[in-house]
Amino acid sequence: MQSEIRRPIAKDARRCAFTGYRPMKMPFGYDEECPLALDFKKRLHETIEILILQGYKHMISGGAQGMDLMAAETVLDLQKDYPEVTLEIAVPFETQAAKWSDDYRKRWQECIDRADVITVLSHQYTKGCLYARNRYLVTQADLLLACYDGQEGGTKNTVEYAKNTGCRVCLIPPVKGKMH
Repeated sequence: MQSEIRRPIAKDARRCAFTGYRPMKMPFGYDEECPLALDFKKRLHETIEILILQGYKHMISGGAQGMDLMAAETVLDLQKDYPEVTLEIAVPFETQAAKWSDDYRKRWQECIDRADVITVLSHQYTKGCLYARNRYLVTQADLLLACYDGQEGGTKNTVEYAKNTGCRVCLIPPVKGKMH
């Protein structure tokens, strides 16, 4: 694991990490301009802003498509009003975005370029690197903000790991008011 620190994290900063679904598990899929997606992005923005006001000044994104990138982009947008907030991208492996669509690769690269801290957990893809990234998110956080409604998979495992290790968890379902 290696980290590049471009701007120091405030020593007293409470830390919030993000986890959540990739587009194929979101009810709006890849269509981030449809009403369901716009509602989710609005709720995500409001939630992250409230967390900032509660003292969460260091935000950590896993850099994946879906929730991770939407949360990172939201933090970058909120830095205009809250410049003291820092963003860390925890990259599971160096070529994470290499096989993504041009649009997603550009969004990922912009988040990487603008992030205050980049942490690369593995130089290459390994069977356990995504799991290692998810554990890193939880161990570095005081709070895990999860786009989660009960679906099986990595997000569920990360939420359960956080609960088992005593990390606070805040859920934001992909559709307002709907949990499986």
